[in-house]
Amino acid sequence: MTEDDWNDVWLSEGFATYFTLLYTEYATGREAFVEGLRRSRDNVLRVQAAALQYHPSSGVLARYGDKSAIAPSGKANAVWVSNGTTIAPEPVTTGASDGIYTELVSAPFDEGTAVVTR
Repeated sequence: MTEDDWNDVWLSEGFATYFTLLYTEYATGREAFVEGLRRSRDNVLRVQAAALQYHPSSGVLARYGDKSAIAPSGKANAVWVSNGTTIAPEPVTTGASDGIYTELVSAPFDEGTAVVTR
C-alpha cells in the first residue's frame, strides 16, 4: 500500500507502532509497553508550557512587537517567537503536556526557533 499524504502515513505508521508495542507488552510485560510509548513521544516538537501562557505587555509589544503580526484571538493557542529583533505570535495546535513541556502537534516553525517564555 502506498500512502498519498501525511494523514495516510500517520495512520499506517501509527497502527504499526501501536501493534508493535502491544506485542512487546505481551512478550515482556506492561513496563516495556509503557516505556515504548514514552520513547515514541521523545521525538516530537515541544515547548516549555510557559510559552503558551506568555502574553507580552503593551510596553513590550510597542518596543519589540512585529507591527504586521496579527494577535491571536479568543482561546486560540499561540506561542510568541523571536527573530532576534521582533516578536510575533504563531498559532499552534497542542498535544500532550506534562506541565513542564507541551507537545506541538502543529506549528508553523521548526526546532531551534526562539520561543518567548517571559
